Amino acid sequence: MPLTTLFKTFSSNGLSSGMSSRLEQSSTPRYIFASGVPAVVEESAQVIDALHGINGGRFCSQMRPEYVFLVVTDEKKYTKDQESDLQNAAMESGALMEIERTRPVISISRFCSIIRQLKFITRETGDFIPTMSATEAACTNEQVARDATRFEKAYLQSPAQCDLQKIKAALKDLAAQHSRTAESEPENCDKHQLSAQKWRHQLQLQSEDEQKLQLEVARFAELQTLGPAVRRVVSLGNKNGVVPLAFDLLVFVFWVTDEKFRQHHYQSLLEYYFENLGCGQPFTKDDFKAQVHAALLAAKLEVAGHLECNSDKRKELLDNISSDLKFRRLSREDVYEIVRNKFGTTDYELVFYEVVRLGEQNGHLGQYYRLNLDVEVEGQLQRVELFVKLLIQDNATLKVLLESASRKEEFFYQTLMADFERHGLQSILTFAPRCYFSRVNDILVLDDMTVRGFSDFKPNATLAYEELSLLVQQLARLHACTLILEEKLSKTEGKEVRLNDLYGKYVDPIEMTHELEMYRASTDGITHCIEKFPHVARDIPVDEFKARAEKIYDLNLKKYQDPRGFRRTIGHGDMYVANTLVRFDEFGKPVEASLIDFQLVKYSLPTEDLLILIYINSSKATRDRYMEKLLQEYYRELARCLETFGIDIGSVFSLKDFNAAVKYLKSLAICHAMSYNQFIKSPDHVKQNVFTNEEMHKHYLIDNKREFIDMGMASEDFRKLHEDMITDFYEICLSEDISD
Repeated sequence: MPLTTLFKTFSSNGLSSGMSSRLEQSSTPRYIFASGVPAVVEESAQVIDALHGINGGRFCSQMRPEYVFLVVTDEKKYTKDQESDLQNAAMESGALMEIERTRPVISISRFCSIIRQLKFITRETGDFIPTMSATEAACTNEQVARDATRFEKAYLQSPAQCDLQKIKAALKDLAAQHSRTAESEPENCDKHQLSAQKWRHQLQLQSEDEQKLQLEVARFAELQTLGPAVRRVVSLGNKNGVVPLAFDLLVFVFWVTDEKFRQHHYQSLLEYYFENLGCGQPFTKDDFKAQVHAALLAAKLEVAGHLECNSDKRKELLDNISSDLKFRRLSREDVYEIVRNKFGTTDYELVFYEVVRLGEQNGHLGQYYRLNLDVEVEGQLQRVELFVKLLIQDNATLKVLLESASRKEEFFYQTLMADFERHGLQSILTFAPRCYFSRVNDILVLDDMTVRGFSDFKPNATLAYEELSLLVQQLARLHACTLILEEKLSKTEGKEVRLNDLYGKYVDPIEMTHELEMYRASTDGITHCIEKFPHVARDIPVDEFKARAEKIYDLNLKKYQDPRGFRRTIGHGDMYVANTLVRFDEFGKPVEASLIDFQLVKYSLPTEDLLILIYINSSKATRDRYMEKLLQEYYRELARCLETFGIDIGSVFSLKDFNAAVKYLKSLAICHAMSYNQFIKSPDHVKQNVFTNEEMHKHYLIDNKREFIDMGMASEDFRKLHEDMITDFYEICLSEDISD
């Protein structure tokens, strides 16, 4: 079939004989489609004029081109500058452009392939559809096409701007269509591509923002290649391309709303859409939230490119985009949700916000920032300072830990604390800061406790009795919440209810990558420390001490899975000093404490948290003098909390059981503290980069633990700490039953 005959198949008017002749004779044809009618051009200027609908040429009586398909047969006559000009013109007009470089003329099969992908032709020229493959034909399913056409006519071109009810009705239809098309991704459609070129021109970016824009394009391209993890749908705005489901949703939302409307309704609209995806939801709510965030900035840029240049809506959207580029992981829409959660209303004026990197960080699973907000509520301008924690994943070895930890922490704040509040436990929820926003594996926004006078500790700090006393009482309140809620639910249900059955994986211990290797390294590290201080073994040979130590370490691993019938609670799981905050009065006396970083929460014996807190964070002198007093203070506060809610602690966790549980887990806590302190209490210059650099992490903490410990032993404080720990462990080794 000659090209002229093929063109006539799709053109109601056909081609003039002169144009047909030129097509056959020209060595540099370029084809342009205007509203379904192909035409031939030879100069890039003709394409640009056609795209802008000017110059009184052959396109005056037709719409501006929707699709541009250029054939380049002579690179000398078609420079990169011309290509850039053409791409810019196409983007500015909203047309789709494809460039084919071939010689001497494009083949009929290639041309047919391109035509088949132009959906407006397949819909208008039904006699061509039977020549498609079965896969291609599936993409033009009548129901999908009918839904798309109805959606565009009813909503995209309607005056439904900021009309909540009409937008919700549209979202319901959109969810229904997405549910159908996402079940089987069309294979014959191209993945929608983004270009930074158009956006760079529109935004007039600084050089650093241009780099961020390029990263955004790369991020969207990566999102398009993640396979079934990111469900894609036929784009409602671009029928020959598929896009991530979340991208299509966001383009619509930003097209029919303005900034103020989104302040009030953005989150509720997304939730409404997700609810209407129905039983066939392609992913979980956590996946949905993550993919919405991943596609958000690209969707804003896409919409901005189609708004009138001088419109107020476009100006405010470009301002929104500019804010997002400054700190990509917290969008303006996220900030709206944070302010709503902080003040309990959407009726406010967001005057200003910024995110500032904090200079120091004590944790190893995050980067820390401060979110500063100026918000006018009920006529009063208020300054709000919040703490922002970002998850870092520089070390692939820690990937499982980091992802699981993020899910646990979001569960703790968004589910567990909410359940505690819903059951009336507010009076004892003083052990943790309030959370205003979270996204799994990404970000957490909390009260900035430093604003209230709280301060943190260096990871290698040692706590005094007064600080430990405040912390064990807060720990008792955390554990009491589990016991109270379980008792309440058991009474309501008429049967025993335990929170590990309700929350499952969120309160199970994290299974670490290289867990066996890390266990062996910890055992070897303890043995090495025993060898460093042979004088501690006063009554038995050092070799016997090491053999007993290894046996006890093995037995302690079993204790994690064997609670011996003792009552368990949801505990913190990582009670070292950097996960605590203390407020001091003007005289330097500690008066209030808080627990932070709930990334390793688990359902376990409460005495595990308690003993690990004491052994990791105190000196031997403090333990020898105050251990019994601290245990008593913990139990007394636990009893007080339960009594407040009408529960007798004796029927739940008797003093006899408490003391037995302390004895049962004491050796476990000491082993845990020794292994933990080999890294945590090492000097900063020794452990620098070891936790985040995968190669160094494996070398020092798994393969060569002794070498790492030896570097720390150059510090007198490190030596003294481990000598004291080995002394405590020696006493346990003499008294503990090590028989199987």
